[in-house]
Amino acid sequence: MPGLTRRESAILELIARGGSFAKVAAALCLSVSTVQTHMKRICGKLSVHSRSEAVFGAHRRGLLRFEPDLDAKSVNPQPSEADKMGSLDP
Repeated sequence: MPGLTRRESAILELIARGGSFAKVAAALCLSVSTVQTHMKRICGKLSVHSRSEAVFGAHRRGLLRFEPDLDAKSVNPQPSEADKMGSLDP
């Protein structure tokens, strides 16, 4: 099985963290079309047909690595506890 390039690995990791094509493109300063092209190549290399299959297959093969210093919030921001509590105020 051919390996993934560094760019493909970065894209797949951001997709695995819940990033959409648009969010991944913005995070990596790429066009959405470029991200889609990379995903097609990733799917071909992993012999899968979807993003979720690619993430599952790459994880199973040990191709995904999540480093603790990566900031997942830049791709898929989550509301803070303060934001959640603020929405309960009258």
